Amino acid sequence: MLASIRMDGSRAAVGRALVVAGLALATQSASAAVTHYQARAPWEAVTGAVTTIGIPNVPQTSFGMGSHFASQGVTDLEMYGIPLNDEQSALWRVPTGTVAFLADSGIWSHVQFAAPIHSIAFDWVFVQPFYFELVSGGEYGQVVGSGYFEYTQQSTWMPQFFGLTSTVAFDRIRMNAINDFPLPGGYGHSMSFATIVPAPMTGTAVALGLMCVGRGRRRSAR
Repeated sequence: MLASIRMDGSRAAVGRALVVAGLALATQSASAAVTHYQARAPWEAVTGAVTTIGIPNVPQTSFGMGSHFASQGVTDLEMYGIPLNDEQSALWRVPTGTVAFLADSGIWSHVQFAAPIHSIAFDWVFVQPFYFELVSGGEYGQVVGSGYFEYTQQSTWMPQFFGLTSTVAFDRIRMNAINDFPLPGGYGHSMSFATIVPAPMTGTAVALGLMCVGRGRRRSAR
């Protein structure tokens, strides 16, 4: 089970200030209007086609996942992959040792997408509140929206749904725990986002493609 969290007076005050009664999420927006969802169905209704990455295809790594999910639209994933122990695996109903996402405390986790999107969601256990920023223009782009994922307020250690949509498109989300507790920041079962449709070939790329096809046909004719 999760270890109990001990906070000194100042940290406790910060934690109390971030809790919003009756909500799992509290938002602070920049230029975008960010809407939060606590259930998948209404989030998918406004998102449309959805792509999901996660268990059982999370690689075990302590150095980030890079372009592991590039074929699904995630060009860079700076997050760890950690095996679940016996108890965690049993609660998640997966084989012991199944690798899950880990957003560690005190380290920024980043997800970079191949194209701008308006919608993302996490099936996650946040051990403590996490601050997030939606960025347009890559790693050094403009922050267009921000907010908080509140910690999972339950004792069963089961993932909860944290969905959001933004009125301004973003191609990167970065997040970090707001306090430096001696605990992991959060374990992830999966993350979902609006499906990214590959851009069609244009100009020179189309010409090169046709040239390759033509050469292939001439060779086969010989």
